[in-house]
Amino acid sequence: MEKSHRNILIVLLALLAAVFAFNRWAFRETAPTPVKVFLGPIAESEENANDVFRLLEMDWEDYYPSMLIESAAYAPNTNRRDRILRILEGGTGESFGDDRTQWQRWLWSKEPNLHPDYAEFKALLYEPFDPSFREYFHKQRVSTIRLDEVLFSRMRRDGMIPPLTRPKHITAPQSDALPDEELVVGIEINGKPRAYPKRMLEYHEVVLDELGGESVMGTFCGFSGMIAFYESTIDGVTYKFGTSGFIYRSNKLLYDHATKSLWQSLSGLPVIGPMAGVSTRLKPLPVVITPWKTWLDAHPDTTLLSPETGFGKYYSQPTVFENYGKVEELAFPVPKLDSRLAVKAEVLAIRAIDPNAQQLAIAREFLQSKAVHHGESGGQQYLVVTDPGGASRVYESGATQFESFDGKTAIDTNKGAWKMTESALVGPDGTKLRRYPAHRVYWHSWSAAFPDTQLVK
Repeated sequence: MEKSHRNILIVLLALLAAVFAFNRWAFRETAPTPVKVFLGPIAESEENANDVFRLLEMDWEDYYPSMLIESAAYAPNTNRRDRILRILEGGTGESFGDDRTQWQRWLWSKEPNLHPDYAEFKALLYEPFDPSFREYFHKQRVSTIRLDEVLFSRMRRDGMIPPLTRPKHITAPQSDALPDEELVVGIEINGKPRAYPKRMLEYHEVVLDELGGESVMGTFCGFSGMIAFYESTIDGVTYKFGTSGFIYRSNKLLYDHATKSLWQSLSGLPVIGPMAGVSTRLKPLPVVITPWKTWLDAHPDTTLLSPETGFGKYYSQPTVFENYGKVEELAFPVPKLDSRLAVKAEVLAIRAIDPNAQQLAIAREFLQSKAVHHGESGGQQYLVVTDPGGASRVYESGATQFESFDGKTAIDTNKGAWKMTESALVGPDGTKLRRYPAHRVYWHSWSAAFPDTQLVK
């Protein structure tokens, strides 16, 4: 057996000694023949597992850490986990004990050194939790991000939080049950306004809908504090998305049903699978988070996502993310924390000034005290107006300067009154300043996705 194949087999056996002690999944016909031959006794015998561990210690390779750090999290008992950690310490010279976050950040601070079969390793590791996970990694699919930074969320694909597909909607007169102060995500397409209760999106994480004749996809990630909407039709093809079960840099990865590619929900880019590495990108749409009464007053003809989804969810109850933004700890680490803001400080991420240029984020705390903020990014002038309730919208400004905003009307320096709409600011003479897509997100996740981002604070 060639040395490279022998090495990967050794690591797989050590891993599978832990994982498959409770699951004989490795005997699928699709598993590599050497794995099928040797897995039986390894999965059931502590003595054989120790033999594999000794081989690892004697035959150390620099690509072992990525596999061992990942596998240690799933060891069925502390003895095997501790043995893996001791092997890591001996091979790397580092001493982080059982602090997985420290091991991960140490690993991610170095240039990636992954075995050519690392994707297959990942497929075998996670297949027992959900057989569909194999589709993401099997046969070394194309990846534009580091595979060792892709972390399991401990949830199955579309698991306990199923996406909403073409859900029911109700009109404003039917929506008396929604409290005035309930936060909604407001969006308007081709003159058709709609509100999605924020808490319902937190429960489902993905909604696939149609509005104003367009197919749209809304996505929520509690770990990054992000709610964004995208056009889901690209080059005439409408993609159906779901929650993959995996996280990248504290932001969930979506998957599309057609190709099983994984998509970064913050950037709208496919990053793993057949779609990765091409020029495809989801187009972001402008959204605003605001109290229901505020949205309804501005849009009396709005429709609202109906609570009759068929899933029997208690949407009035807090979700598991209710208090996540109030604590500094992260459920999933990022390679590096940007100290320019607090870890979970909220920023307004401005998405479409130039998707290929330096990204722009504005601290929401900064905007709370400024009803009007002018700025420049990528050579383009922009305007952020923030209403008394704290909801912000971003527009192009060109040569026009504004001095005040009351939540409905912006006044320019010539005392001209501009009406706020969801698509543009409309001037006294009918001139329109188009709106830019923007959404809220936690700083740690945004800065991890875009480390060189321009920050206004």
